[in-house]
Amino acid sequence: MTKLKNTDLKEALAAAEAELTAVLKRADTLREWIVVTRKLCAPKGSKHIIGPEATPIARGRRTKTTGLIQHVLEVLQEADAPMHVDDILKKLTEKNHPIAARNPKATIAVALSRRTDQFRKTGPNTFALAAGTPLQEAATMAG
Repeated sequence: MTKLKNTDLKEALAAAEAELTAVLKRADTLREWIVVTRKLCAPKGSKHIIGPEATPIARGRRTKTTGLIQHVLEVLQEADAPMHVDDILKKLTEKNHPIAARNPKATIAVALSRRTDQFRKTGPNTFALAAGTPLQEAATMAG
C-alpha cells in the first residue's frame, strides 16, 4: 500500500475546489436560464411565477455590455489618454475581444456614455477614464 504525499493531497484538493467552482457557476447559469425561460413562457398578463426557482438571485446587475466595459477600462488604462471609439474598437479586436453587435461603434459609445461614473466624454465619440475610476486612482497613486 502506498502512502499519500502531502503534495498529492494538495493537488487533489485544488482540483476538487476548481471542479466545485465550475459546477456552482453552471448551476447559477442554469438557475438564471430557468427564471428567464419561465418568464418568457408565462401567460401574458401573469406577474407572478410560481416555484422556488423563481426567487431572484441577489447579485449586481449584469448586462451584455458588462464584460465589454471591463475590456474598455483596460484599453483606456493602457492608453492613459482619451481614445476615439474607432480606436477602442480596434484595440479590443487586437486583444481578441471582438464585439458581436450590429453596430459595434454605437454599442461602445452608448455603453460608455451611460457610465459617467467610469468614463468621461472628451470629444465626439472620444472617451477617457473618469476621475475616481479604480483603475484611474491606481494609476494616479503609482505615477
